[in-house]
Parts: sequence; structure tokens; C-alpha cells
Amino acid sequence: MSAALADLGERLPDLLIISEVAREAPQTLEETRHRLSGAALAVVYPSNSQEISDILRWAKAHDLAIIPQGGASSRSAAALPTDARKHVVMRFDRLNRLRGINVANATMVVEAGMTLAEAQHYAAEAGLYLPLSLGSEAWCTIGGCIAHNAGGVNVLRYGNTRDQVLGLEYVLADGRIVNDCHGLRKNNTGYALEPLIIGSEGTLAVVSAATLKLAPAERSSLSVLIHLSDMDEVILALAKARAHFGQSISSFEFMDSLCLRLAADEHPELARPYDLDKPGFHVLLRIAENHENTGLTGAMNAWLNVLPTQQTCLSGERLSEETLWQWRHALVAAEKSQGLVLKHDIAVPIDQLTCFIRRAAMLVARHLPEARPYPFGHVGDGNIHYNILKPVDADDQALAPYQEAISEDIHQLAVELGGTYSAEHGIGLFKTDLLARYTDPAAYSLMQQIKQVFDPENRLNPGKLWGERNER
Repeated sequence: MSAALADLGERLPDLLIISEVAREAPQTLEETRHRLSGAALAVVYPSNSQEISDILRWAKAHDLAIIPQGGASSRSAAALPTDARKHVVMRFDRLNRLRGINVANATMVVEAGMTLAEAQHYAAEAGLYLPLSLGSEAWCTIGGCIAHNAGGVNVLRYGNTRDQVLGLEYVLADGRIVNDCHGLRKNNTGYALEPLIIGSEGTLAVVSAATLKLAPAERSSLSVLIHLSDMDEVILALAKARAHFGQSISSFEFMDSLCLRLAADEHPELARPYDLDKPGFHVLLRIAENHENTGLTGAMNAWLNVLPTQQTCLSGERLSEETLWQWRHALVAAEKSQGLVLKHDIAVPIDQLTCFIRRAAMLVARHLPEARPYPFGHVGDGNIHYNILKPVDADDQALAPYQEAISEDIHQLAVELGGTYSAEHGIGLFKTDLLARYTDPAAYSLMQQIKQVFDPENRLNPGKLWGERNER
């Protein structure tokens, strides 16, 4: 053990410290898509905000950097350590308690290491609902959701993580603890700092706890999977749904026909909703109420009657609502089965979605005509995961040479249409050049100045967001 780690052990004798990281905590060095290998001096496991403070003061004394890490499910390597001499991973497995639920105020205070699924469970036990919902909710943490301003399938109705956080407890780079875990929905007292912390990918402060806003529990819900001919019909269906259901829409998901065909191949045990071999697009709509509503089926059928649907499957008829959503959740595993996948997390204004899908397919075909676009996502908020699969029966090398050029075109197209190259996965290590290229220069300068105010010595998650501009 190094002298620095020995000093930490003397300062905090009860702190769990792992120095043989590759052998004892290899998961902390893994990047979710295996594009990079991590490296770290150690992994530490604080159990309260005071220990976080003490660790940060120790890091300053030894000129080390802290890499906050939750469930390690970041799609942008935002929590990956990269320096075996300087980087210390801070895990939150021991900082995972429920501090309390206020039913009258419809809030809960949870620590950063609690998984999203656990937080959902505690809210449900209290008769309330935490609407943040992600595919990784079984292992992603509340702290990680806050660091990335996570979105998910319920953004259309409830917003991103930032919309569901009322207050934060966090520790600054110099060790000062800010305890602002209030449960207030109105608090106009100076600058709002929490929105800066949320989505900052651990580069401004270390979040230790949060007060989350809860919603009334859902008492009735209904989902439907529909097959449409083209993207214009998908946009029409969304407009009609908004007019018909209003705030009752919780999710409006979109899938290319290839997505469901491959999901069927990968999961033959799933009961098919209808014929999946026809071309076109599929929409999965979910509506929900916080009271018993026996009229949901009639309302859904009335909406379906004004649409040019090719096929429909209403939950509770042939398939359960759970089974319909299993099809949506099966998409990621289905694409993984195809080998190398070129992924893009874009968003454009909804009125530009048809143009994006059409032009993106043309751009991909210009580079590799046999490549297979695999778009799906949260079309209700304009977010599309525009992923590219290699040609059928080809090896990964058939797609690999075109990765950089295709991604350049896809990101440029999204920005040209008034959108973004990173809708919900953040910047991390992989999109730092895009942040510099596409951000308004004045805004970019302001963000750099904010970083300097919060972390002037660059000890918090160096390299993330800013790349080489922010390396230690």
C-alpha cells in the first residue's frame, strides 16, 4: 500500500479501502461497452458525507483526483478512472440509506448509493410513486442518475431527473459540505445551485443525498403497441395522443421494424403481439391515472380509430401490459447479439424527426449501403437512439472502418436540425470534442469558469466533459 493510502487509513480507520483494484474490484475499471480499460490507484467506500469530506481533503494533501462512481452504467465512460497513479474511485455502496419519506409533502430523502429500483420500492411502500424509470434501474444509483440528469421512459409526463430533485446534499472539492436537502417546491432565495450539480457528471461536487419529488401512485394503466407505415404517421399518432389523453400519457416509445424482428429472434419465448415481419414502425404508448378508471380501454380505442394503424395489440386482450413492455426492454439485448453496434444518442425537435430518420438512413448508406439502421427511443421527447448494426453475416470489421465518419455525419445532422448529439447519455470521455465544437463559445467559456469556481484544482472527475482541456 502506498504512503498516501496508508495516511488515509490512519485518518479514517473504519473506511473500506481497496488498493489491489484490478484483482479485488475489477468492475470499477470496466467501461460498459468495452471501448476503454480503466486504471486506478484505489477504491474507497465512504458511508457518510463527513467521510467524503475527509477523503477530498486527503486527496488535496496528496495531489490525487477523485472519480465518483455509482452503478458504473454510464454510456459515456463518465465514471471511469484512467490513471493508476492519481485516480481514486469513490464508490457509494455504503452510502445507500433511506433517510425518510414525508407522505404529506410527497418527498423522500435518499442517499446517493441507493439503487433506483430500491428508491422506487420505498416510495411504493408509502403509497407514492417515483416516476424516474430506466432500463438499468436495478443497479444504477440515485447519485448516478443525478450526475447524468437521467431521462428514461417517463420523461414525457414527469421530466428528467432534474425535474424530480428538490434538494441536494453535496460535498465540494475542498471538503465543505453543502446541506440543502430541503423539500420545498418554492424557494427563490438567490442562485439555484442544484441545477448546476445535476447533470455535471461529478465534475463540480460529490452528491451524498437528495430529496426527491414523489407523485401519486398509479391506480390504473393501459398500454398499446401499434404498427404504422412511416414516420409521418408516428408523429401524427403522437399529436393525436397529446390532444386525446393530455397529461395521462406516461410513455410514447418508437421502434423500427428491424428492432422487433431481432428481438423476436433473440427472445423466442416472448408471445408475439402481431405479425412483426412487415416493414414500418412501431409505437408503444402507455397511459396511466392515479385513480381507478374503467374507461381507459374505450378512450384508447377512440384514439386508435383516428389513426391509420396497420396492426394493434392492446394490453389485456392478447398480451399483458408487462409482456408488451418486455418487447421494448428486449431491444438492447437484441442489438448486442448482432456484434459491433455504432450508437448515437440524439434528440431533435419532434417536427424534425421524419427528416432526421430519412436523411440519417441516406448518410449511413453513403458510407456502407449494407449497414442496418436500428433506431428506437423516446420519441415523445424527441430522443432517438440511432444505432447502426453491421451488415448481415458480416464480421465486426465490416462496420469498424466507417464508425468515425458515420458518427460525424449523424451528430452534424442532429445539430443542423436544431437538436443535440447527446440527449441523455452525457459527455463523459467520448464526446468532449463535440461539446467544444457545438457549444456556443460564450456558453462554453461560462461553463469552464463555473468549473474553476467549484473545483479550481481539478480534483473531481478530471478529463470528463472537457477532455484534454481538463486533465490533471
